[in-house]
Amino acid sequence: MTDRVGDMQKKELLEIVDDRTLTKEEMQEIVRETVSQTLTQLGVDTSSPLEMQRDFQHLRDWRMAQEVIRNKGYMALVTVLVTGTAGLLWLGFKNFFIDLVN
Repeated sequence: MTDRVGDMQKKELLEIVDDRTLTKEEMQEIVRETVSQTLTQLGVDTSSPLEMQRDFQHLRDWRMAQEVIRNKGYMALVTVLVTGTAGLLWLGFKNFFIDLVN
């Protein structure tokens, strides 16, 4: 393997790469700033994370409540349809047998 990469010595190239490599702390700070800016642009207050968690919990509770209401509404609709169908069948059989007797 050669000690040259293009016009540069391998040692010089590694020094340049080391100079331009971010440390773990620098990367964490960049990520922290990026996430904070993104959440701020979405309208989330990042200064109080506990409030934000409470807001998200409220939204989750609201969604869960709506799902329960929707499911109960569907069950009520099915109950009304089944009861109506059973009532119509009962009236039909009743009238059929009354006409049969007369």
